[in-house]
Amino acid sequence: MERVGVHDNQPADAHPFATDARSGAELAWPAARVNPTAADRPATLTTPVLAGQHHCRRSEVEPLIQNLTSVEVDPISSATAGNYGAAVALNSAFDTLIRNVDYAILGYECATTGCTFGIRGADTGNLRIGGPLYNQTEVTAAWFVTLSQANGNAPVIPVVNSANVAAILCDVAAQATSTTFKVGVNLAQLKSPLSG
Repeated sequence: MERVGVHDNQPADAHPFATDARSGAELAWPAARVNPTAADRPATLTTPVLAGQHHCRRSEVEPLIQNLTSVEVDPISSATAGNYGAAVALNSAFDTLIRNVDYAILGYECATTGCTFGIRGADTGNLRIGGPLYNQTEVTAAWFVTLSQANGNAPVIPVVNSANVAAILCDVAAQATSTTFKVGVNLAQLKSPLSG
């Protein structure tokens, strides 16, 4: 078996995607591929950064990390399967973040599988960002860091300021209706604000 990287100049171990043998769908965890070709390499992630959004690269976040923390949120899925439920504030369950400090959102963890987990607020340009609501913490615990690394150090790690914590909203979409999902949002407190 041969492992491939997203780009030819990346180490093979940096490739985070695998293809499901039955459906051919891209899966988001490390795996080996048998006889890969250039055609089955995923396209490079492009994230348009709009005014009001704060995203950074893994290489920018790592030297600024002062503390790591996790904040629990308890969003409830919609009464209609597959729709996003009502959003809850990042500080709705526990208000533990130091105010007016930048935090990089590294990923999230949930013990229950759903469809997707989303975060939105002023620091994301009020656009929902997120990923799969999956109970495998090795996949989602550092979701945005993994996306950055897998895509050539792309600026996809969201950075939020804790002064906006009550307006940073988290929600879920799932097949299970009207269900509470306990999600731990993994954050890195940054020593100083990111430039730019």
